[in-house]
Amino acid sequence: MNKRILVLLLAVLLLAVGCGGSEKILSTEGVPQEVLQSAQYKAALAEETPVGRLGTADEVAKLLVFLAGEDAGYITGQVFGVNGGLVI
Repeated sequence: MNKRILVLLLAVLLLAVGCGGSEKILSTEGVPQEVLQSAQYKAALAEETPVGRLGTADEVAKLLVFLAGEDAGYITGQVFGVNGGLVI
């Protein structure tokens, strides 16, 4: 499968499931949804993130668009952490 097609399919999947915040990317098994959606939880997570805020779906999509483009033609087998510097 062409790399561009694979990256675009991944982008569509991420946006379709609403990749709009770290709580949807991190493992939150067993944590009640009302806790994950609370402003207090989001503020605490943002405070722990080196850039001081939560990420957005647009930020993930921009990386995927870049990877699907000609400028990324020489990039292979890399892991890109779109995580604001918070590595868990």
